[in-house]
Amino acid sequence: MSYEAHKAFRFPDDRSLAIWRYMDLPRLVSLFQQRALYFPTALELSNSDPLEGRYLNPQVERMLANLDNSFDEFPPIPPEGKTKIIAQLGEHFRTDMRHLHCVNCWHKAQNENMAMWYIYAGANKGIALKSTVDRLCGAVRDYPEAVYIGEVTYIDQAIEDIPWGNMFFPFVHKNIAYEFEHEIRAIVTPYQHKIGELESIDRRDLSTEQQAEFVGVSVPVDVHILIEEIVLAPYLEQWIEEVVRRLLELYEITAPVTRSSLEIA
Repeated sequence: MSYEAHKAFRFPDDRSLAIWRYMDLPRLVSLFQQRALYFPTALELSNSDPLEGRYLNPQVERMLANLDNSFDEFPPIPPEGKTKIIAQLGEHFRTDMRHLHCVNCWHKAQNENMAMWYIYAGANKGIALKSTVDRLCGAVRDYPEAVYIGEVTYIDQAIEDIPWGNMFFPFVHKNIAYEFEHEIRAIVTPYQHKIGELESIDRRDLSTEQQAEFVGVSVPVDVHILIEEIVLAPYLEQWIEEVVRRLLELYEITAPVTRSSLEIA
């Protein structure tokens, strides 16, 4: 399967919109070698952003209170059963879904962004892939499950809740503190996963220990479609530029390489 539209994702009106992925040299090598983009789980991303893919506790409590009240509409449930169900749902809303969603992040902008260089590529060390939304949609292929793509919506969680009623909502909404990222996200939900010598099984049935072993997936892409341009970090050392150009020759990548427009002669 490849890109697939989904009602929970706010797809850009302009498919030619420029997007950027800032990275260090090892990640570029990995992309060329594997011909794949790496999608870490949202749980992995939460190591640097604790709010990633989760509802805030006050909202969870309100959601659970509404569920508690709704039990009156069903046949009687013993109090201990109701308590157990609500506790399980609470844990699900807070953390469990982050095991099941893998995310690849892009920055939406017409031009380079110095903050993105420093945060994601390292000062004067990395590169940026320049692409478009249309290229990203067309590049993902040969993956067994759908790839969903859309813009992140930023909200002030002090006064506004993340919507609920769809499992993707916590992953396409972020706190307004991250609005500077102008993020486009590609998301997959790879339920089937092989562990060691075991056959492919549904990850929703894995133990906590087994789930901890799963940190992400590589999604095959056509790099010739994906990459419009490779931009070198401002004031990148000459030897690193030479390595990048040799890598392009080695892996037969034909995308143009340019130096950053942020360099001042």
